[in-house]
Parts: sequence; C-alpha cells; structure tokens
Amino acid sequence: ERTLKDMLADGELSPAISKRVRALLRDLAKEDMEMAMLDLAQLSRAVMATEEPASGGEEYPASVVICSDAGEALVGMCDGPEPGGQCPWASPDGRLPCSGSWLSTRGWQFKVAEDAMDVCPLAVVLAKAG
Repeated sequence: ERTLKDMLADGELSPAISKRVRALLRDLAKEDMEMAMLDLAQLSRAVMATEEPASGGEEYPASVVICSDAGEALVGMCDGPEPGGQCPWASPDGRLPCSGSWLSTRGWQFKVAEDAMDVCPLAVVLAKAG
C-alpha cells in the first residue's frame, strides 16, 4: 500500500497539491495549529480546483472549513447548500451543525449565529454579496 510520503517522493501529486501537503505536514510537525489550519484550507482549495463542482454546484464554493467558536480547532468540512439554499446536514428540528462556529472559504471568514436554522449561512452570505 502506497503512503503519502511515497506519493510525494514519486511526484504522483500535482505540484500545487504537493506544495500544500508539505506545508501542512511541516506545520503539524512544528505543532503550529494556526498555520496548519491555513494549510488545510489551501490544500482543500488546491484539491477542489482539480475536481468537479460539489453538490452545491458552481454557484457555491466547495470545501468550507468549519472551525470551533474560538477558531482553534477544525470541526469539519462542508460542501455548501443544496439547491434552494437548504443545509443538507440540518437536524430534523432545523438546527445547523455549523451553528456558533466559524466558516472559512475562498478568502471569506465569518461566524455563524448560535440560533441559525434551516438555511445554509453560506447561501445567505453569497446571496447578499452577489
């Protein structure tokens, strides 16, 4: 089974992705979590640039990084809303999994309200920006 180290050494990853993976590993080894989060976001963008658009389509950016309230821990990743702006991961009562968290994507960073319900905050922000 091939490891990430083997893939990097053999040049199996694109140069943009290899650069981001190396930066992420270097910052993780230094225990620099702030830079590692930035590296993870940049790696995500590099990977997404080589793939088809996610479920949200071209209208919404894919791979939104979800960070803790303090912005210090990665909570998860999100591919944005369903067509119509609804969150595909909302609980049956409408609560969003990103409520109270920070979202970061394509240079945008914003905090989601604690009481956010039903509609994907990314859809709301992009609708107001557009």
